[in-house]
Amino acid sequence: DNLFRVHLKNAYEHMGLSYPSDLEIPIKVVQRKVIIKEPKGEIYTNFDGKIDSIFEYMGAGEIDIKFDMSTMHTDATYLKRMKWGVSDQFLYIILIGNLANLKNSKEDIILNIKEKNLNEDISIDLLNGRIISNGQVLQLIEYRFNEYIELLFKVVEDDFIETVDIYFELYKGNHIIDRAPVYSSFTIDIFKRNMNLWIV
Repeated sequence: DNLFRVHLKNAYEHMGLSYPSDLEIPIKVVQRKVIIKEPKGEIYTNFDGKIDSIFEYMGAGEIDIKFDMSTMHTDATYLKRMKWGVSDQFLYIILIGNLANLKNSKEDIILNIKEKNLNEDISIDLLNGRIISNGQVLQLIEYRFNEYIELLFKVVEDDFIETVDIYFELYKGNHIIDRAPVYSSFTIDIFKRNMNLWIV
């Protein structure tokens, strides 16, 4: 459903036309509910695109970002899980999945991060080390692409911004090869810190 709608949107854009807003609405009815494990406190990371220690991302939030996909298809996907946490005024996100073999691609590997409520579109050229476009509120400072994709954001605090509603798109060349979640998006509270659950 999503890939079909993406191809239709691309066809409109290649013709220089705006695509109908109806193409943003999934046809498939999602049955599985997202289960989000909330962060327990500030996190630690080496910020190298890997998780080499049990202490990295200890107490982080975690989500199965393919929650809306049938379990029989999850082995064929690149993006599977996400962990996130805050340290000082920075938001760290690590995308976990079958990503390492993409490093040898002869085509560009592009990650798009879409924030629905803020209408922000962040785009990263993973192999060539550059940020193509960035957000105004959710600002990508750095990233690492190794076994996984690790992202460092500075969040421009706003009285009205406490959560982000996001999804990810992964492109190889001009072709979308993965979307997570597949049919929807998910909301995380980027400033929520339950001090009673801090791990020391």
